[in-house]
Amino acid sequence: MNSISIWWKIILRLLLCYLLVQLAPAVVVIASGIVFGPITTLDAAVLSQGQIHFIAWGSLVVVATVVILLARFIDRRPIAELGMTLPTKAISTAFLGIGLGAIAPVLMFIILWSVGGYKITGVNPEVSFLSLGAFFLIVVPAALNEEIVFRGYTIANLKERLGTGLLLTVSAIIFILFHTTSVLTIMTPVAFISYLLGGLLLAMAYVYRLNLWLPMWIHISNNYIYSLLFAPSVGVFEGTMVVGKAISDIIDATCVLTAVIVMGFIVKKNGRPFPKSLRL
Repeated sequence: MNSISIWWKIILRLLLCYLLVQLAPAVVVIASGIVFGPITTLDAAVLSQGQIHFIAWGSLVVVATVVILLARFIDRRPIAELGMTLPTKAISTAFLGIGLGAIAPVLMFIILWSVGGYKITGVNPEVSFLSLGAFFLIVVPAALNEEIVFRGYTIANLKERLGTGLLLTVSAIIFILFHTTSVLTIMTPVAFISYLLGGLLLAMAYVYRLNLWLPMWIHISNNYIYSLLFAPSVGVFEGTMVVGKAISDIIDATCVLTAVIVMGFIVKKNGRPFPKSLRL
């Protein structure tokens, strides 16, 4: 089979996957309407906690099922090749992922607060251990969805034709394009770089062990801690961002780059350099 034919097969597989996983949440939303009653708005603040969790975890089940079926019956590849297995040293790897994911939001918070760029006015009175736990249970399936699709399935296909360096870059770009609808409209160039670095960090974490466990915990930790520090509705603090978006974007990108550099040092220190190619 020539190179062009192989590329077309890869592109069609990925497009089919992305299409199906975009439709999957809609099916779950419809099902939640049957279970919890008709949905009159897509505003999550109006939905009950039960319905939000139903949609979040139901979407994960559907997305994971779609990816597994595609891998087995379209790609003809084993599920283990998607990285959907529990690694050795799972607990220590989870803590490593949590630490790596915390670098960017915590560092950004410290920098902004220390220079007066983020003014804390108090503690959010609506935050409790129960609300933090409930929010965590929403963050987990959302992060897992993206890891299964953009690291597991995407990299499993791209590695057939791309060397590791180009594979990391292309998978990060694909992650950006699907991660936010504003990427080609209102996103600033610096914010684009920040998202690219984030996608690169997650791809590096996946390739490091060829397993979803590490990037999964990085993704969960980053999203959860960032929300707790900066999101007005679920955040621990009540505060105001004083600096402009351009400055905050630069700080954000610098902090994400720091996490990428740390990931690189970890790879080098443990003597597990990235291979030139992931092809079997």
